[in-house]
This record gives sequence, C-alpha cells and structure tokens, in this order.
Amino acid sequence: MTQPLASISGIASGIQWRDLVDQIMDAEAARRFDPLAQRQSALRSQADAWRQFQTLVGTFRDAASRLQAPTSFDVFKTTLLRPASGRELVSVSAGEKAQPGSYAIEVLGTARAERLSGAVASAATTALGVAGSFSINGRSVTVTADDTLTTLRDKINTAAAGGGSTAVTATLLSSGTGVRLVLGAQATGTAGVELLGDGSGVLQSLGFTDGSVQANIGANGATKTFRVSSGTAAVATMLGIPLPTPSTITVGGQSITVDLENDSLTSIAARIAAATGLPDSARVMSEKVGSSTRYWLETDLPVEVDAGDAVNSARAMAVLGFTKEGRSGIAQVVAATQAYGDSSSGLAATGSSLLSNLTVNGQALALADGDTITIGGTRGDGTTVQHTFAVGAGSTLQDLLDAIGDGTSGFGAGSRSAAASLSAGRVQLSDGTAGDSALSLSLTLTRSGGSSISLGTFNTANGTVGRDRVITAGADAQVRVDGQLIRSSTNTISSAIPGLTISALSAEVGAITTVQVQQDLEAVAKTLRDFATAYNAVQSWATTNSAAGGTLANSSSLRSMAQSMSTALLQTVVGATGVYTSAALAGLERDKNGVLSLKDTAFRAALEADPTGVRRLFSLAGSASDASVEFIAAGSKTQPSDTGYAVDITQVATQAETIGAAFATYSTAGTPDTMSITDGATGRTASVALADGDTLAAIVLRLNTAFAAESVRLTAEESGGALRIVSAEYGSDGGFTVAYTPGSADGTSTLGIAAGSYSGLDVAGSINGVVASGRGQILTGGASDDAEGLAIRYTGATARAAGSVTLSLGIGGVLGRIAQELASEASGAALQSTTATLKADAIDPRLDDIQKRLDARRDALIRQFVAMEGALAKSQALSSALTAQIDSLRATTSDR
Repeated sequence: MTQPLASISGIASGIQWRDLVDQIMDAEAARRFDPLAQRQSALRSQADAWRQFQTLVGTFRDAASRLQAPTSFDVFKTTLLRPASGRELVSVSAGEKAQPGSYAIEVLGTARAERLSGAVASAATTALGVAGSFSINGRSVTVTADDTLTTLRDKINTAAAGGGSTAVTATLLSSGTGVRLVLGAQATGTAGVELLGDGSGVLQSLGFTDGSVQANIGANGATKTFRVSSGTAAVATMLGIPLPTPSTITVGGQSITVDLENDSLTSIAARIAAATGLPDSARVMSEKVGSSTRYWLETDLPVEVDAGDAVNSARAMAVLGFTKEGRSGIAQVVAATQAYGDSSSGLAATGSSLLSNLTVNGQALALADGDTITIGGTRGDGTTVQHTFAVGAGSTLQDLLDAIGDGTSGFGAGSRSAAASLSAGRVQLSDGTAGDSALSLSLTLTRSGGSSISLGTFNTANGTVGRDRVITAGADAQVRVDGQLIRSSTNTISSAIPGLTISALSAEVGAITTVQVQQDLEAVAKTLRDFATAYNAVQSWATTNSAAGGTLANSSSLRSMAQSMSTALLQTVVGATGVYTSAALAGLERDKNGVLSLKDTAFRAALEADPTGVRRLFSLAGSASDASVEFIAAGSKTQPSDTGYAVDITQVATQAETIGAAFATYSTAGTPDTMSITDGATGRTASVALADGDTLAAIVLRLNTAFAAESVRLTAEESGGALRIVSAEYGSDGGFTVAYTPGSADGTSTLGIAAGSYSGLDVAGSINGVVASGRGQILTGGASDDAEGLAIRYTGATARAAGSVTLSLGIGGVLGRIAQELASEASGAALQSTTATLKADAIDPRLDDIQKRLDARRDALIRQFVAMEGALAKSQALSSALTAQIDSLRATTSDR
C-alpha cells in the first residue's frame, strides 16, 4: 500500500523531524529516566556484592567452626616401623581419641571367610537324587530328588537373599573332573558356614560332611552352639528343619531338659547354671557382624549325650550345635579302567601273581624277562614321576606295585607321597594327602624287542576325586598388641587401642610392627592456615569493594563488619589461660598490611610449651573446679567466662531401680511364669521364664543373659537375698517397666516386685544463679543468661555447691559467632543484600511510569509533526492550484 505522504518525515516541510523527535526524547530520558535506571543498576550490583561478601564470610565461618571444634587439636598421625622382613603387615589410622605413644603389633593370623566344597558331579544339570532339608547359617533349604547342582545353587542363594553379612552364597566350580557346589560365607571369622542337616544324611550325600560327629569347640576352648538371630526366641523359630522331641543332655554331669520348640538359648543357659550351681558356667554371647547380631551359647563344662535318651539327646546336641558333622578332606585315587587276571588261577590277579601270567580281558599280556615298564605321572603336588621297572622271570605284581610306590624315585618319594595297591585286580594309586590333587599315573610296557604298549588308562572315574571339603577355613584375625592377644572376626580392629583402627593385612609370626602415634602438628597448623586464608579473603574483598570506585564504595556497614572481625582477632580471649591469651602470642599474627598468617615456628613452640593453653586460646574449652563436674558443651548463646559460672546442685540424678523381697527359691505350679522388662532408654524388651524351684542366682543369671542378648541397658543382681534390677542410665530416660505373664499358676509374688513402671530422678540445680534444666546427670544453663546452653555433667553423690565452670570460646568460637551473624539470612550481609534488592525492585514502578510518559510524549510529538506535514502539504497543493489558475488566466489574456 502506498504510504501517506504525511508519514514520510519532512516530505512537505523538508525537515527531518523524526530525528528531531528522537533527539528530544533522548534528552527527556537522560533527564528523567536514566538517573533512576542507573540508581537501580547500582543497587542490584550492591545486592550482588553483598551476596559475594556473604559467601566469603560463610567460608570464613566454616573455617572458624573447624578451629573452634574441641577436637580441632585432636589430630594424630601414625608412623609404621616395619619388621626386619620389610613386609607391610598392618595399616593403622588414628582418630580424635588417639593417645600419643608407641605400640608393638604382631599379626598371628588374618581373618578369612569360610568356603566349603560339595561332592563332584558329572554335570551341573544332572539330577542329584538327594532329598531332605538343611539349614545354612539359620536359613532353611529343602532338597528334592530332582534338584541339580544348578537348582540347588539357586535355592541356597534365594535363601541367602537379604541376609547381609551373615549370608552364605553358592557358586558352581567346574574342573576337568566335573562340577562341584561351593558355599562361601560373606563375612570373615570362625563362624563361617554353619550347616545343620535334618538327620537324614542329606549333607553327607551332598558331599559337604563326612558323616563323623565332633564337638563344636570355640577358639577359647569352650563348647558352643551354632549362631542364631536371637538369644531369647525359641530355637525352633530360627531353623526350619525337623526337631527332636523334648529330651535331655548332660552338661557338667547334670541332666538338662531341652525343649527346642519353646526353649531359647537364654533359658537353656539359665537352666545349666541352675542345675550345676555355677552362675557363670553357661552364657549367651553375641557379636555384631555387619548389620546383623548373632547369638550363641557357650559353656566351659563338658557337654555329652544323655545315655537314657541317646537318640533324641544326640539330635538335640546336633540341632543346638554343641556337636557338628565332620568336614575332613578326601584323598584322590586314580584306578585302572581294566582289571588284570591271573592265567594260572583263572581269577583276578593278586600281589603274588607273576607278571608273566597277567591277562587283560582274557588275553595274555606276555610280559617276559628283559621287558621294562616305565612308571610315569605326577604326584598330588604336581611334581613329575619318571621311574623304570625291569621285568624279571620271577617278577610279581606286588613287585610292580612296590616300584610304583618306590620311596627314592617313585610315588613314595617327595613331600607328597602316594601308595599303590590292588582292588579286584585293578591297580590303583592313592594320594597320601587329602584334598584337591594333581595325582596321575601311566604304565608303559617296552618289550625287549623294542615295541611299546600301554598297560591301561588310570583316572578318577574308576577311583575317587580328591578334594578338600573345607577349601578355606573360616578364621578370626589374631593380633597381639603389646603382648595382649586380641581376636576379631574381621581384619579391622578398633577396640585394642583407644582411637586407633588396626587393619591386619598379612600374618608373620614373630614379626613386630612398631606403630608410633603423634599429634599431627601439620594438620593442626593447616586448620589455622585455612582460617587465616579465609580471614584474608574477607578483609581483602572488603578493602577493595569499599574503596573509591568499588561496588560498595564508602559503605560504613561493610567497613564496620570487616572491622568487627579484625578487632575480635586482636583482643584478649576471654577464658584463655596462661601466657597465650591472644592470637599473635601463639604465632597467628597480622603484618603491617593487615594480612593474617601463621608463624609455624612460634606456633609449634607455643604448643610445645603449653598445649592446654594454646588449645583454649583457639578452640572451645571448658573446665570445672570440682572433680564431680564435667564440662560437656556450650550453646550458641553461651558467653565465655574466665571467672567461672557457679554450679549449685539441689537434686542428684539417680538410676531407676527396684528391690524385691528376700526368697529362697521361686514358687509356682505347672508351666513357668514369664517376666518381661522393657527398657525406657532403648525401647527393647527382655523376657525370662520363672520356673518352680529357680534359685535367686539362676534368675539373676537368666535376666542378665537376656539383658545382654537384647542390648537392654539394665542389670540384675542379688541384694540381701532379694532381686534388684537397676538401670545403667540416670534420670527419667533410664526408666523401665515390669510386666508378668503367669503360667498355670501365678507365683510372681515370690519376687516381691510389682508390675509397673520405675524411673530415676533427673539432676536439678542452677548455673550462674539461674535455674537450669536437668536430664539424667546433665544440667543445662537456663535461658536469658550468659550461661544459657552451658551443659555440665554432675556425678557427685550429694546435693551441694559444686564449684564453678570456666569457658573459652577460643578465637575460632569468637570469630565464628561474628561470622555467623554476618552471614545470617536475617542480618549482616544478607540483610544488606535484601535491602538493596528491595530498593532496586521499588524503582521498577517508577521507571515503568516514566517510560509510559516518555512513550506518550513521543506519540504526541509525532502526531504534531504529522499534522504539520499534512497542513503544509495542503497549503502547497492549494498554492500550486492557484499558481496554475493564474498562469492559465495569463495565457488566455495573452492570446487575445
């Protein structure tokens, strides 16, 4: 479409009025819009800058917190001095509770996970023809006649699923002799793979056991049971295999009734103690393996089958694990595929048969004087045998057997010998050592005329595949630390030396690794250097950005914040003791430019001269003047004090307890009563049976065994012939509840302990004259006081004034609090950033309003100029028309 004439700038007037409008509007914007927009941009830059400052302060706060931590100086390093062999036998790491010193470590043995091998099958998919059931580490597996090694492997692994570190997994191992099933414990230790059959011989049929029975003796010499998942649950609930009827076993010469449908390890242990009169003769032990806890019963007394009920008694011992099936190895036997006959008798050859009379399948071998037999193969350990036997006119088969087993150059020589024998005319060679074997045999006849023939093929198909049922025996790590023997189910030992974790890597008896533990001064110094680096970053940024031309130029807030940090750094630390009361005195000082740095030499000298004083200078530290008061912690509002906060105890914390009535023996009728005690601190419940005739000692033992098995923090003891139960915890949190479930008759009144709840008292008192809150033995300073949040533990026995507690926040704590305030979202840099952002955002409506006005002004100017152009165009058109008319009139007049 053709553009209207007036819309083209200056077409009528000759003036570039659109440029003129732009210049007018630019001038208007520069006067009204730009200053405000620039102000808004400056505010947004300031908000960004404050956020940058907040980030730097946050980094400094974190560095200060690490310095403030009470454990910041508890950093240790270890140096290992290897034995003469130079082998790396242990690795050691030090935690915050380590103590400097030197320790001698000898690794006698490392922990190993047990691996067992089953019988060899020709193929993994061939039906085994075995039926029955067994439990493996407490998980039941049922075997049917159709099962193959593959399906049995899958059943075992399914049963192990979710078992964690106590699980046993199955794999298939193929070799030249066939396929076997291998069971492997997931965790190291002597517990290993615990197998319990159903009494049908299923484990022997599968090749995992040899059919013999032996006592289950632990490393400490005690007879022990298998491990189960609970010490208080009925044994039957944890097995899933056929159990014997209630029977008896003999322990220490005393007959003990065992009913596995109802009995737990705890009740059996209590019964043994009661019968023998020896409270410590039987005990339930526990061990945490990974995420699971396993329990077992052990006794120092002999455990035997009760002759009066031998079958059920033996089965009860087997189910409990007091006895276990043997796992001896199997020696390899290679036998000939063909049998020799004796032509003189027409029967199978014997040792006295002449070689010249030997036949194979009725055909004479015709061995003659002058022939030689080459005896070859390998011993069980893989060493080669090459021996020649010369056939004489009177040589017998026994002579050949003797040559095969010759102790000089035959299979009888070497470190792993083998013996040759006859079985129904077949020559066979038996390894003298049980286990996997490389044993092989070949006999080659060379006739005097020079021709050679083989005297048969020898293999395990006609003999026995040698194998170890126990491929790897489960073993605990055995480590001697400063002469003290320590056993552990894993190779990681953290209980031997406080603060040290020892990892046994390899065993070498007699080889001593010396471990030297020292405070890691470099690590401590690094904490201080990191603190200085973070401090310098804050100060440098503040100096640059508050200077002329900086984003926060002339900001008194920024200068004040940075100054608050530097001022605190220079001040004497409240609560510091001795000579070292300010940072510079201990080597952390600023140079003339205000740059903070650590002078290593001065710092190490100060730390050596007064380690406690330097620690209090830099880190949070509290100390009490009274031996019964222990500093625990300080809250975020607790103020430091070098004069000390007075502690006054008005009530001592007590443990929850109850004491019953004196009695000789427990009295009830019929089935036992049950006593259940729930620990308020853990929420766990321990239950025990109370049977007629139980002594106080037996009940105490039974309770303590149950408490230990269920990790209940309670103790039972005898007090004046009565039962006393006491919590290990103090105060209201250490309470417990007693409940009873009567049997056929209710004999619970014998104990004199009522069903109900029992609790202790919490400590009460004041700190700094202000009433404090108590929980157990912990007393915490009250609100709105300088000691607010100060926590102490009072272990005294009487209510009294208990001295005072001094507190140093340390340089880390003092500056950390300042940094926390500066980095807080509600104050400091964050508040400044938020304020600048809000101011910047508040300008948006004003800018929008000015822009609308400028847009309206532009539109108005354009309309005016367009109108002008239109008027001028009309005027020019009229002028042209008039001119044309005048010119026409002139022409007409001229023609006349």
